[in-house]
Amino acid sequence: MKVLWITPGFASDESDSTCIPPLQDLARALQEQNIELTIIALDYPFNRKEYHWHGIRVYALGGANKKGLSRLFLLQRTWRLLKSIEENHEVDLVHSFWLTWPAVVGQRFCKKYKLPHLQTIMGQDAMKNKFYSWFDFKYSAIVNLSQFANDKFYLSAGRQSDAIIPFGLGPISAAVVERDIDLINVGSVTGLKNQLLFLRIVNQIQQLKFNVKAVLIGKFYDLHLIRKLKQFIAENHLEGIVELLEEMPRTEMFKYLGRAKVMIHTSTFESQGMVMLEAIAHGCKVYSSGKGMHFNHELFSLLTDDLNENVNSIFSYLLKKKNPHGEKIVIIEQTANDYLDLYKKLLKK
Repeated sequence: MKVLWITPGFASDESDSTCIPPLQDLARALQEQNIELTIIALDYPFNRKEYHWHGIRVYALGGANKKGLSRLFLLQRTWRLLKSIEENHEVDLVHSFWLTWPAVVGQRFCKKYKLPHLQTIMGQDAMKNKFYSWFDFKYSAIVNLSQFANDKFYLSAGRQSDAIIPFGLGPISAAVVERDIDLINVGSVTGLKNQLLFLRIVNQIQQLKFNVKAVLIGKFYDLHLIRKLKQFIAENHLEGIVELLEEMPRTEMFKYLGRAKVMIHTSTFESQGMVMLEAIAHGCKVYSSGKGMHFNHELFSLLTDDLNENVNSIFSYLLKKKNPHGEKIVIIEQTANDYLDLYKKLLKK
């Protein structure tokens, strides 16, 4: 089976572990299922190149998130490449990620050449955007990553997705180490991730005369927000208590999860919230805002709208001095199997 992925970005080389890790894990898992996978990355890597990633052919078209005429030229390059791939009989099915440009170009290509098209909703694209008016929801099969995202998608598109398939975990190293970090938050520093709530919780737990060690890890997208976080830390004398760390390789981030007792996941929107799965796999208790996936597991609890109630619950857990074993709740092999089943169904239509 020859499957073509269209995605905004993909790993620039085999050492790049930070570019959409779930897609990397899924690509390897499908490769193990003997899927002949080809990947088109529209925007990242930023330079145009053709290369092999663990034996999978990747076409990086170098869009670099540019707009205007640059975007038009990118779409023209994409179409020429797609036409060449089809003429060489190198595609049976197209799978696009994010209901943005990959969805539009992927679906139009499939309509022209009468190929099945699968669309995975990956994030805030579960909520209506300008691309919805350019997309034929009757033509493509749709996948969401969680029931939460599917509910948002239904409000936006007026239809349910055809399947809910969360990304599972690939190989991780969960070595037993000393849990010397009390509280951790991981996610790109944007308003959506709501890290200020994390700092408020840290501050109140610290005021309970608990010697807190907290770490916030994220890609520093919003420099204005970073300044606000640093200002909050300074005003509340949390220097030496909260450590701000920029995005790091995934294996390094896993080490921090293994050292942490509690992850406070404060995001106001998540299609899935992969980092929660990763935390639980490392034995780190998750307190979630409830956006994204929910888990029936002892290491998962929901935050409430009451800050004091959340602080008391987390504080009580920290006092127990537990060191639970981690568990992979969803594995990438199951994700690959679910997609493989869906690929087969679409090819039979």
